[in-house]
Amino acid sequence: MRKNQSVTFKSVTETADDGGSLVETTTTVLSNYPCMIDDVSSTERVIAERNGHQVSHRLYCNYNSSITKDMIITWDSNDYRITYLRNPNNLDRLLELDIYRNG
Repeated sequence: MRKNQSVTFKSVTETADDGGSLVETTTTVLSNYPCMIDDVSSTERVIAERNGHQVSHRLYCNYNSSITKDMIITWDSNDYRITYLRNPNNLDRLLELDIYRNG
C-alpha cells in the first residue's frame, strides 16, 4: 500500500470544437488531496472484468461530496479513470475508488 499519497480530482466536460468533434476538457476540483493507494490483485481484476469494469488500483480517501465517478484522478503524473466508487455503509467518512490508468 502506498500511504501518504496526494492526488488531484478533475471534472470532465465534453464540448464540440469548431469542426464538430468532441473535445474533453478538465477542471481541477480538488488538488493535493491525501489518500492511500493499493494495487489490486489479479483475482480482483478478473472479478471486476466479469462485472464490466476495469481496475488496476484501489484508492482510499476521506469522504468528500464533490468526488464523483465521472472524474479523472491525476496521480504520479498519470491520469486514472474511476470505475467504481464506494461509500462504505453510507457513513460519509471514507471513499473507496477502483481506478485504472487512462490510455
